Amino acid sequence: MPVRPVYDTAGKQRREKGLLVWDIDVYANGLRSRKRFFGTKTQAYREESKLYRQTLQKVGVHDQKKQDPTIEEFLPDYFSAKSKLKSLDTVRHRFKHILKFLRETGRSQKKLTDFTSSDVRAYIAWRAEQIPANTKKPVSDVTIKREVIQLKGLFTFAVRSDDYLLVYNCTDSVELVKEAPQYNEGLSIEQYHKLVDSAVDYLKPLLVFAGSTGWRKSEMLQLRLRRVVVHDFGAYAELEDSKNSEARRTTLPPNVIDALRSVENWGKCELCNKLASHEDEQCLYVFTRYGKPLRDIRTSLKRAYRDAGLEHIYDSMKPLHRFRNFYRTNHAEIGTDYGVIMREGGWKDARTFHRYLDNRMKARQETANKYAEFLEKNRDSNIVHLAKSRATDEIYCQQIVNERIWPPQESSPKFFEINNLPGW
Repeated sequence: MPVRPVYDTAGKQRREKGLLVWDIDVYANGLRSRKRFFGTKTQAYREESKLYRQTLQKVGVHDQKKQDPTIEEFLPDYFSAKSKLKSLDTVRHRFKHILKFLRETGRSQKKLTDFTSSDVRAYIAWRAEQIPANTKKPVSDVTIKREVIQLKGLFTFAVRSDDYLLVYNCTDSVELVKEAPQYNEGLSIEQYHKLVDSAVDYLKPLLVFAGSTGWRKSEMLQLRLRRVVVHDFGAYAELEDSKNSEARRTTLPPNVIDALRSVENWGKCELCNKLASHEDEQCLYVFTRYGKPLRDIRTSLKRAYRDAGLEHIYDSMKPLHRFRNFYRTNHAEIGTDYGVIMREGGWKDARTFHRYLDNRMKARQETANKYAEFLEKNRDSNIVHLAKSRATDEIYCQQIVNERIWPPQESSPKFFEINNLPGW
């Protein structure tokens, strides 16, 4: 490692005047440079970067080969490398806030090698004080977390690239906020049926598909007929460009197949009918209205919520994303293996998957009750609870007094027990 801690005889990292001691050793084109440094780990890595630049200059390698740009200068190259990312527009939007922070706080001219974890934490504090004009509310911790993740990705890309001087990711030591469990289970089964019944005809198949597959809005609106395959045992839908850029296949139940057969484009793709291989551009969209693909369904979806008497929950969560949570929760309720749910619905991270399951209070209480019943059924029959034993003794002693069996006769069936009562 270019940066190594120096240990004392006790095995602890050595300190001098309260500062940690490091050995820095860099190697470039046959020339080795060494230096002893005193300070924090971040400062040591920054010093190692400077020493590496000096070594490159000594061997005649100019800075043109190893660049050290600012974040704003680096972004075009970063976006170009991420051009195939489906969520690139979202990434660009998040970096707008980061660039605004850099300009307002005088950090816009900072080179990548000059950034520290303190700068990232300063951004978190600055962003938490922002109040967007569209929401009139402080920025949520989850939004800030996702923006910091983008910043982490930028520094990671620069470290792994051979074109830049940066060798240490200063964001590694910045801890991300943990997202709390969501106490909104999405929809009840009754609410789901009310929404489907209240929706306009072109929206009904989309809602049925959403509630039975857990697909996201963008994934469903981009679905083409060639990706829906009906076979002898059922059907499935293929997703080739998911949010995480991974393909997946979701099995379709009979009610979804019936709903899809009601869409206006069903069976109209000639290439699909001929079983010919073709791309999305040559195939028809599944969910359409008047022959055109569905794009903006906010008005019709809000009307469905209103007609179903559920307008009060419309704004508390993304209205169509509720169906994804509905799918996940119901499968968990009927006992589907979590691995199957994650594979069919496209969840990669178990922590994110469980955020909407840990709040099922009724199911968790039923599990606790079943466990108590299990313990009770398997209890040894010879073991008597102490409270029950004391109550039995008190009742029998009272019976003795009431019957005036004094002293008890040897013919009494409880003669032996009475003689052994405490104080008899």
